[in-house]
Amino acid sequence: MTLFADVAKRRYVHGMTADGRRHVLAVGGGMLMPRDAVPLQVKYAMELSGQPRPKLCVLNTAVGDDPNAYLRFYERLAATPAQVRHLALFPMPSAADPEDLLMSQDVIFVGGGSVANMLAVWRVHGIDEILRKAWHAGIVLAGSFCPHYNSEEERRPLYRRLVADGRLPGGIACDDGAAAHFVDETLAELVSDRPEAGAYLVESDGAGGAVESPLPVRFLGA
Repeated sequence: MTLFADVAKRRYVHGMTADGRRHVLAVGGGMLMPRDAVPLQVKYAMELSGQPRPKLCVLNTAVGDDPNAYLRFYERLAATPAQVRHLALFPMPSAADPEDLLMSQDVIFVGGGSVANMLAVWRVHGIDEILRKAWHAGIVLAGSFCPHYNSEEERRPLYRRLVADGRLPGGIACDDGAAAHFVDETLAELVSDRPEAGAYLVESDGAGGAVESPLPVRFLGA
């Protein structure tokens, strides 16, 4: 048995997540609510870990590892029991062994910015493969995807056109503050950090157009 398999087995035996399952919380951008406090999406990710003092590592590769972004994250979580770390990749990795750092966490949170640039840098350093291992090991993964569906003017019509003409498959789109919570490989629910945030299933109508259907969203602050 490989070392990774041994580590993964130990994490499951000890019940790393609250329910012993794998969790991904994909946020539609803008997860800063409430202002000047712990973001509800981050708080929810920590709760999913099932740990009283969760180890949480943030990656802000998408904004070029802006030190101010890391500082704000540390400040927001200073009053929580979380053990916060970060992994910067500019100009060089801040950890001697990024895999060892990430695989020792309970939660990995990915900040927003340029997703295309982030993925390019991750591939150079193998972070994409490490995150796959982290998911298999039961580490909670959270952060931005398909962001700003309601707040960037061209985002919604562009996605609908791409689905309509078959360049992209149908999928889930989230407003700022809404998030798709996957348990293992299944969508469990949509959650949000503000009551008005929506989520939608966008599918081809089979006739050159796209259909957008609202999905139920649970407000985390209720």
